[in-house]
Amino acid sequence: MDEKYAEYFASGTRKIIRVEACSSYHLKLYFDNGEIKMFNVQPLIEKGNIFQYLQSVDRFNSVYLNDGVVCWDIDPAVDSNIEWNNRIDLSPDTCYVESKPIL
Repeated sequence: MDEKYAEYFASGTRKIIRVEACSSYHLKLYFDNGEIKMFNVQPLIEKGNIFQYLQSVDRFNSVYLNDGVVCWDIDPAVDSNIEWNNRIDLSPDTCYVESKPIL
């Protein structure tokens, strides 16, 4: 396990309580401990994996939280609670560890 993840898990995990889409494919994340951090999704989009669906700014801006997990629906006309493979999500732990504090 990476050292920064080991430190994170040793100190206790965090829950995302609010998410906002920002310019340049960044997410503003509000955590349950009062921290506000910025997560850059651009590198994930550039890899050409499932996150390629977020290249559209409108799709990226449709971000939402589902039980503290950052999510997007691939097809907004499909209920992701029924069709689980319609949802793109980010681990809250990754979001916390890989994001930058907002000063």
